[in-house]
Amino acid sequence: TPSGNTTLVTCSFTMNYMALNDTWTASIIANDSAGASATGTDTNTVSDLAGLDVVDSTIDLGSLQLGANSSSATTMTVRSQGNVRIDARYSGNDYTCTTGTIGVGNTSYSTSTGNYDSMSTGLTASATTQTAFNLGVRGVATANGANSDGSEYWTVKVPASGVSGTCTNTLTVAAIAG
Repeated sequence: TPSGNTTLVTCSFTMNYMALNDTWTASIIANDSAGASATGTDTNTVSDLAGLDVVDSTIDLGSLQLGANSSSATTMTVRSQGNVRIDARYSGNDYTCTTGTIGVGNTSYSTSTGNYDSMSTGLTASATTQTAFNLGVRGVATANGANSDGSEYWTVKVPASGVSGTCTNTLTVAAIAG
C-alpha cells in the first residue's frame, strides 16, 4: 500500500536448478503517471549445485548360473540435475540372496560397455568417484532444453557355490562436482 510518495515493490522469479553458479543482479525501474521514476538493484549469489537423477531405479543383471559372470553389461542412465559439471560416486553392499551372499566386489562397472572381465572398476562399500563421467549442465553442455545424460554399465560375477535364488543389492549414487 502506498504511503505518501513511497510504495514497496517486490519482484520475484523462479530459478531452475541449472541456473549457473555466479552472482546474479536484478534491477527494477518504476515510472509513475507524474513522470517521476526510481530504480532499485539487488544481487544474489547462486551457489554450486552438484545434483543427479538415476533414471533407471532398478538394474536387472539377469539370470546367471553359479560361477558365471555377465557376458554383457546392463545400462544405468544418470542425468545431471545441477549447475556444475559432475562426476558420479558409487558405493554398494553385498548382495543378499535367497541363500547366501555375493560380495560387493563381484560387481564391476565402467563408462564403456562390455562384459565383466572388461569392466574397469570394482564396486566397493566405500564411495569411489568415477572421474571419467563428466556430465555437463543441461542447456549449457547440451542443446537448450536437452538433458545431460550419461551411461554407467554394470556387470556381476556369481560365486561357484553357496548362493541361489534372487539376489539384491543397494547401490548408492552421488553427484560430485567435477
